Amino acid sequence: MTLHDVRSSLREWTRRVWGAFGGRRTDHDLQRELAGHLALAEDELRRKGHAPRDAARLARAAAGGQSQAVEALREQRGLPWLGSSWLDVRLGLRLLVRNWGLTLVGGLATTLAIGIAAIVFAAFDVVMWSRLPLDEGDRVVAIQVWDREAGRRRDTTWQDVERWRATLHSVDDVGAFQTTRRNIITSDGSVELAAVAEISAAGFRVARVAPLVGRPIADADAAPGAAPVVVIGHDVWQRRFAGSRDVIGRELRLGGDVHTVVGVMPDGFQFPFNFRYWVPLRRTADGMLRNTGPEGVVFGRLAPGATLARAHAEVSALGILPLALRSAEREGGKSEATGPRVVPYTFAFTGDFEPGDMSLLWSLSSLGLVLLLLPPCANIAILNYARTVSRQKEFAARYALGGSRARIIWQLFIEALVLTAAAAGVTLLVVQVVWVVVAGRLQNIPGGPPFWMTFGLSSRTLLFVAGLAVAGAAVSGLVPALQATGRLARLGAGALAGRTSVRLGATWTTLVIAQVAFSVGVLPLAAELAWGTLRTGVIGPGFAAEAFATARVAPEEERLVLAAPDGKNDASRQVASGQEAARRQRAVLFGNRERELARRLLADPGILGVAAALQPPGEEPWVFVDIEGRDISTEVDVLNGRPPGFLARFNQVDTAFFDIYQVPTLAGRRFTEGDVATEAAAVIVNRNFAETIAPGGNALGRRFRYVRTTGSEWVHAPEADRWYEVVGVVGNLPVTTDARVAYHAAAPGRIHPAHLQLRLRGDPAGLAERLRDLAASVDPTLQVDEVRTLAEIYREHRFGDNLGAITIGAVTGSLLLLSAAGLYALMAFTVAQRRREIGIRSALGAQPGQLMAAVFRRAFWQLGAGSAAGILAAYLTGRYVPIEQIGGLPIPGILPGAAAFMLLVGVLASLGPARRGLRINPTEALRSE
Repeated sequence: MTLHDVRSSLREWTRRVWGAFGGRRTDHDLQRELAGHLALAEDELRRKGHAPRDAARLARAAAGGQSQAVEALREQRGLPWLGSSWLDVRLGLRLLVRNWGLTLVGGLATTLAIGIAAIVFAAFDVVMWSRLPLDEGDRVVAIQVWDREAGRRRDTTWQDVERWRATLHSVDDVGAFQTTRRNIITSDGSVELAAVAEISAAGFRVARVAPLVGRPIADADAAPGAAPVVVIGHDVWQRRFAGSRDVIGRELRLGGDVHTVVGVMPDGFQFPFNFRYWVPLRRTADGMLRNTGPEGVVFGRLAPGATLARAHAEVSALGILPLALRSAEREGGKSEATGPRVVPYTFAFTGDFEPGDMSLLWSLSSLGLVLLLLPPCANIAILNYARTVSRQKEFAARYALGGSRARIIWQLFIEALVLTAAAAGVTLLVVQVVWVVVAGRLQNIPGGPPFWMTFGLSSRTLLFVAGLAVAGAAVSGLVPALQATGRLARLGAGALAGRTSVRLGATWTTLVIAQVAFSVGVLPLAAELAWGTLRTGVIGPGFAAEAFATARVAPEEERLVLAAPDGKNDASRQVASGQEAARRQRAVLFGNRERELARRLLADPGILGVAAALQPPGEEPWVFVDIEGRDISTEVDVLNGRPPGFLARFNQVDTAFFDIYQVPTLAGRRFTEGDVATEAAAVIVNRNFAETIAPGGNALGRRFRYVRTTGSEWVHAPEADRWYEVVGVVGNLPVTTDARVAYHAAAPGRIHPAHLQLRLRGDPAGLAERLRDLAASVDPTLQVDEVRTLAEIYREHRFGDNLGAITIGAVTGSLLLLSAAGLYALMAFTVAQRRREIGIRSALGAQPGQLMAAVFRRAFWQLGAGSAAGILAAYLTGRYVPIEQIGGLPIPGILPGAAAFMLLVGVLASLGPARRGLRINPTEALRSE
């Protein structure tokens, strides 16, 4: 193709696009021009002697049809397919209204599928592609010590940070930060627990944001012996100092140290994560920069002209010093697989991944999200196929009149696209609402999300949802269109006469059976999950939850720690012994503070009792339990490697815990001070636990061990493989009626952080402030947060539970609707195809019951086969997936109940077409053929 051809094509397409969007003006100009030509022709004919009436008729006859001329102009100057597609859209809208059942079922299923995919994609979009809102934010990087073999980060040494700062040429202003939590105490005595950034002075140079008042942190502020200083955020300045310009030089107590305010940052500045307080980062005794939350990060800014690849190559060549390698080896890593890397700054907060792994994860996730759309679209394709088959005469007539097969397929695709586009529009509204809710709730979380994350619909999300809509239309519209129109050329006039051989054969039958089986298989799991999430909200916690409160109490993080031992020599063992002694000393100190705080709380007239526990009731972590006497070596879960035994919860409590919640002792004894002092193997279990390890018998003296904990890595988890002996059985707490719980004795200070359990008298208003003030009066470094009544905790749970239950119900309901719609379409098509047969049998005297049995036979066979397969799948799922661990509760008789419910749905779906079959008039049925 020559350049001239390209230019000609561009000019032609430009004229066509202009003609398509300026069609009315072009049509008006042409009609005016045609009217002028007709007037001239009429004048000429009148001059030749024709009468005016004849002249007008002859002129119009000679000119031809004006409509044809306008259509020809549109084809030459416009985009004809655009106008025909608009007609298809209007037809699709009319069909959606007329076939409202298909619209409801298909629209709900498609909206759910696109909605789930869109929410996941939008979450990826926020986490992975949010830009750092700083000057040249894309050039801010993080340097990490990376264990390639383990696929995780390791701690960084101060020596490496200082060496990188002095040596690197491709990265400027190398610095670091760590997150710590401190009690912020002002001169008026108010206490606030806040996240504080311990940050290098380089952090403010990397951010390129000057303070609004005063100065940022300087390098000299981190020198040994330097006076403690703090830089505060704009909202802190307004809230605590009323925006006073003389804030510089004022004092703030952060934990046990008094800091002088030296600067105020502008509104919105929260670098490096989401902070309002910044203090100098000082070197710790062990020389390590910890990966403490949200992260301990080494940062910098790419030098002018430098690239990320060049910086990575330079830092890799420098490597890390032996101290960091030894630290990695102590954590289980290998020195030869550990080295530094440079990544984009925001990537440092996404988890332990390689940059390439994130691309692979995103590709696989995108594929999974697209595949999520296949089941509902495949079901809609089945329904569309049945509807398309019923339109064979319409398509045959259009084909006979010159319409191409491609044009008919395009029409069916547009009709399907109308449905998926409507579902995509609803999805975008839902995603926007979800983001508003999520953003609002995240703002209430201490610290909140990273400052660079913005929640909303991005252009990438819009394009992704549009792509899903097109993909869904291709599956649900193109596939049945290709199948249903494949024989138009061969059938020809036979299709117009109704003589077709289209049937719903083995593929249809298999899909309907699979749909029924999937619905029956999912229904028990969905019901048990929904009951597990909704039970507390439906029947309540079972006690006066507003009369109890819980508060997290923790000591201030200890920074001056001893050097980490490697256990290979006497000196290392002495260090380890010193660390253990220091740990015990801190536990004793925290225990003394905890006792004093409890004593002062009991003196408060609004508090009736105080106890300590690892977690509040209902939030205990899960464990797998093995009972003594079972041969663990012979019990292997070949499906998912689940440890043998049963699922239970555990908690660590003090001696006052059961008195606070008024839990009765059913057998044995309570904890004694001896159990607490020696950390004995004595355990108290609730009634559910006792009935599991000793059904109908005495659980006292029975021994068990923990095979593995689940979920998070709890610092105070019970020791695995240690045998514990049951010394007492207590009643079930109302909120844990359906759970098995084992309680361990814990001395004050042994659990840190601990959750204080408070029994209240009267209104809990102001409890958080009173607790923080009391804790600060005991020790300014004693931190109190997460102060909530149990009623508030359960309300928070209900929000997530209700959202989860709604999602489960919507997904399960769409599955049931799709199954019912498939059966309905099957029955409707069967009745239509057997219309002549039903008419003949009715004319020969067949009874309604016989006709109903003949119509229902195929549907019952598919329902039965699908239900049997679904029950087997549900049984295997329940056998190998512990429903309690994923938040559900077992429901007795759920399997036969699910099968019976699916049969009822199938019968109701088939009833309408079957009744229409009984109303077939034999004479009309024979005449129509």
